[in-house]
Amino acid sequence: MAIPQKIRQDFPQGLERNTYFFGKLLTAEDFNLEQAYFLAREALINATLLGPGLLWGLGIEDFQVQGEKVRFRITAGLALDTEGRLVLVPEDQTLEIPLKERPDELQIGLFYEECPREPTVTVCDPKECHPNRIREGFRIEIAPKIEPPGVVLARLRKGEEEGYRVLPSERLESLPGLLKKIQALHQELQKLRRECASIPRLWRHEEYFIYQGKPVEIKFGFKALPQMQILSYLPRKYEVSPKPAEEVFRPYRSLIEKGGVLVASHPASEFFRPTAEPPSSPESEAPPRPFIHPGASTRPFILASPALHTFHTLRRVTPETKLKDLPSKARTPGLEIELDPSLNLEIPVGELGGEVFVHFFMYPVFDGTLLPYVNVDF
Repeated sequence: MAIPQKIRQDFPQGLERNTYFFGKLLTAEDFNLEQAYFLAREALINATLLGPGLLWGLGIEDFQVQGEKVRFRITAGLALDTEGRLVLVPEDQTLEIPLKERPDELQIGLFYEECPREPTVTVCDPKECHPNRIREGFRIEIAPKIEPPGVVLARLRKGEEEGYRVLPSERLESLPGLLKKIQALHQELQKLRRECASIPRLWRHEEYFIYQGKPVEIKFGFKALPQMQILSYLPRKYEVSPKPAEEVFRPYRSLIEKGGVLVASHPASEFFRPTAEPPSSPESEAPPRPFIHPGASTRPFILASPALHTFHTLRRVTPETKLKDLPSKARTPGLEIELDPSLNLEIPVGELGGEVFVHFFMYPVFDGTLLPYVNVDF
């Protein structure tokens, strides 16, 4: 908010006030400065703290277009103009204002205006006359656009039958009104905080590693986090076993119920099923990539994590890869592959039948952190 123009003109070096001492001769200039100082302070506070606008009242009622003029009633009220001056309409007024043009939109403006009163001759020169008082009044204008320092009381928009519809102007909030809104907002925030506190919380599996020549697990546990912070799920553990899903997932039932892990099972014959052969060419000798079931390949895999790295390694497993070689694909901390000891580890993964399953676990990603949550310190 800019400093009012009149203050910059009257006090270009900053606000200045009188000082008094015994025997000081006071002149009209001293008394005028006294008033100008306090008026400038009031205007400066009004212009910078509140800004221009309507404080109360000043409604436009009974608006009518009568030939080349408009007639309406303005209710009593108070406003602040762009110079920070108070504009008071002490009582309801009925006005008639000429209207030369009739554009589609008009504005009714309120302006501060001083009215000199009680002309009085001076003692020094009887021919010189000065106003004894100045009444702080107002004037009303109608124009396509009200320029500062005027305050817009209402906007007029042309409707049917050449008439105008009165649209209210924006009003300044009173201090009691602002306090009520702040209190209501505080209550809503408290309600939102209670609702957020009641949101079910999931459990995140955390593992910490320290690098001393090789990754060494030093701590693991669970941490409750709000469900609303979940971004996606990443693979954490694969288990190849002939056991049914119910038996494999039973030890993790509590964690599954808390939402700390997603589980799924698919026949190994589908999980490692090769995709269609690409068109043969002398330049390409790459083996066909295996088919990974959509349940294990979710779209949010865009984060560079140990789990994601190993998952892509699994996608490059060929059908001829022996079962015993799968764990070597999970040497990176953060993901593991377990093989049931009852399986024949010499069987290629492409020959696993429907009686063997791949059970896998996916852990949630919270706010961009990777799960399992791995810290590597060097």
